[in-house]
Amino acid sequence: MSRKTLLFGVACVVSVTLCALILVKIMELHRADLKVPLVYWSDALAVHTFVKGMIDGGWYWENDFLGAPGTFQMYDYPMADNLHFAVMKLLSFAVPDFAVVANVYYLLTFPLITLSSLCVFRWFKMAYGPAILGSLLYSFLPYHFLRSQAHLFLSGYYLIPPIVMVILWVQSGQVLWRTDADAVRRLDLFSMRSLVSMGLCLLVSAAGVYYAFFACYLLLVGGLAGCIARRKIAPIGPALFLIGIVVLGVLANLYPSYAFWHAQGPNPAVGARSVHESELFALKIAQLFVPVQGHWIRCFRDLESRYQHQSSLLNTNDYLGAIGCCGFLLLLARLPRRRSSTGDLSLLDYLAILNIAALLLATIGGFSSLLSVLGLTSIRCYYRMSAYIAFFSLFAVVIALDRLGRRYLSTAWSTFLAHGLLGGLLIFGIADQKGNLCGSPYSSLYAFTKSEYQSDRAFVTAIEAALPNGALIFQLPYKPFPEGGGGTHVLTDYELFRSYLHSKSLRWSYGAMRNREVDRWQAAVVQKPIPQMLETLALAGFRGLTIDRNGFADAGATLERELGSLLACKPLVSANNRMVFLDLTAYRHALRAQCSAEEWQTRRKAALHPLPDRPDTNQ
Repeated sequence: MSRKTLLFGVACVVSVTLCALILVKIMELHRADLKVPLVYWSDALAVHTFVKGMIDGGWYWENDFLGAPGTFQMYDYPMADNLHFAVMKLLSFAVPDFAVVANVYYLLTFPLITLSSLCVFRWFKMAYGPAILGSLLYSFLPYHFLRSQAHLFLSGYYLIPPIVMVILWVQSGQVLWRTDADAVRRLDLFSMRSLVSMGLCLLVSAAGVYYAFFACYLLLVGGLAGCIARRKIAPIGPALFLIGIVVLGVLANLYPSYAFWHAQGPNPAVGARSVHESELFALKIAQLFVPVQGHWIRCFRDLESRYQHQSSLLNTNDYLGAIGCCGFLLLLARLPRRRSSTGDLSLLDYLAILNIAALLLATIGGFSSLLSVLGLTSIRCYYRMSAYIAFFSLFAVVIALDRLGRRYLSTAWSTFLAHGLLGGLLIFGIADQKGNLCGSPYSSLYAFTKSEYQSDRAFVTAIEAALPNGALIFQLPYKPFPEGGGGTHVLTDYELFRSYLHSKSLRWSYGAMRNREVDRWQAAVVQKPIPQMLETLALAGFRGLTIDRNGFADAGATLERELGSLLACKPLVSANNRMVFLDLTAYRHALRAQCSAEEWQTRRKAALHPLPDRPDTNQ
């Protein structure tokens, strides 16, 4: 093993060790139970459901335990995130528990981002000290904590550094072309660099539509920048070729949805986006500089408070960190610099071009608004470009520190002091970026999360003990899936998934795709008077009802009173006093006893209409 390889291996170990220590410290992981989700609300519940569905049934596209009396199908809401699911599928072979898998994957994204960043910095021959500093600061961005498990796949931005490396290769003309002995440039698809570039583009295409879309845009910018710098058209070729690979990869990931739409017809009610959302969720440059909430420096904390109270169109704080902000300003200052007569650009110049191009696309009123008006409304959250901008900014800092080191560090003593300074910058940078996104407030919130999780688990376990395997449970209130129009009283989207997350054998009504037959059937059922609703559900095969009291202005009191008088059964109430279960078994048997077998089947078909009749397994 060469000394260079050994040194790189040591740097990787040091980086991952520091990453793990920081993670344990600021998230207080020594107090966490990985069998309980780190986040148990909002979009995280949908992500956990996809993970559990993948464990239960092979993949996340379909799930027989949801959408009763039909089947949960995700085809109308496609996601190009198969890379993340594939990694979690591998984790599930070791521990088939959705909470453990989701928690471990989220925590793994930190060292993965650290390592991928370090590899890219070292590829461009940055010194180890600045490279490790930049890698760790990039891994612990506020962006990472704010996405957390609610946007788990956005938290896994470990492919951004490698794809930026590919874009820089495209800009400098170092990919898909080679210069032979006669100084003639020839196409070279099978060099190691070309193969790596194509492989990374395929991986990005399977790691989320947003990062893939931004990569395509920046590849195009890189190609055009190369053309302008060299006054040749050739650099645009590799850019377009790699964009084509990303696009084909995304289409391949979305193919199951296209096949489903071809067979069943499109569903325009799902995922509909309006033109103005591209500006509502655009990048705000100010929010790159506004510190996170609860900053430990008082003037930073006051600045954040004033901005939050006096500004409009707030979406999410994508603070670059004080060190990242310095890099951002350095890239802006680099733009007016005069270029050499040969057209050669430095690495810092290329990053400055990418940075300003990212801003022009993502900022409010930027190219994103124009694209939206032209019909590209499915991409709306352009503030997510901040993950790319943060890498450009920290890369600029790493370059600046590397150059200072090469210029001024000539003795062992000066090198020692420099590494001490880098350690101080790391401590300051992590504390600056952390705010109160985690730490002690996080732990108190996690204690509440654990208590809610345990209450739900005990509640569902008691239901499963009372009902046979495969029993159908109807969940009230009715909410469409996905994006059910916001809150129903204080019940937000996806909270009805909580019961399924603890279930092993029951089938739940929530999760029927909105505007498809099962969803329309459920919406019609809940519009009926309570006696007719109960009869319809019993005929359709449902063995129980759950009521989430958070979904009703009176905490479900009126509904429970009326149902109790009709069912004459004792309700099961969860430990947190939020969930109620009513057993329909006795009611269903009494109803069945009033009918002949032929009449029962006739009434059953009428109750399920227009759904196809399925064998009744709940006789």
